Amino acid sequence: MKKVCLTKLILLMLLCSNAATAQTTQTTQTAKTRLNQVELMKKWIGYWRTEGTYITSEIRPYGIDGLEGYQKAQVKDSVAQEHRFIYGYNKNIDKYISASISKNNSGLFLVVFWFTSANTCERIPFEDISDPEKASSIAIYEFKSENQIIATFMEKNKPDRTYTIVREKK
Repeated sequence: MKKVCLTKLILLMLLCSNAATAQTTQTTQTAKTRLNQVELMKKWIGYWRTEGTYITSEIRPYGIDGLEGYQKAQVKDSVAQEHRFIYGYNKNIDKYISASISKNNSGLFLVVFWFTSANTCERIPFEDISDPEKASSIAIYEFKSENQIIATFMEKNKPDRTYTIVREKK
């Protein structure tokens, strides 16, 4: 009886150690394939202009892993809208949270940014962070090169509008 119990105990320990090793390997592999959001967000740094419109943006580094920026939309010679924003990395969710305030509208606008691949970044409203798949609106930014982004804005899971954004040299 003791021999049977000892054999079962040894088998159980072997199974548990294999499961623990498999879990550790899987976690390590996941950590290795996880995208470095802080490094990837640096792609946004610079001066940008949306082709076909008069929207310009400037994004600068701020602090250790943050970004700050300014965006302006012009119609002819007058400024139609302008706002300032700041991005901060949240390591608990491995995403950037951005807060912007507009000079022309009241309220604070919160969104969440993250890279889903080395060249694709998504943005959703902050209130949809608990279920991004059901976000009311989604922006997908595809970095075609270091100087060009294709931005697709979707409403209710259907493409609404697309812009080409180009880096300007200042």
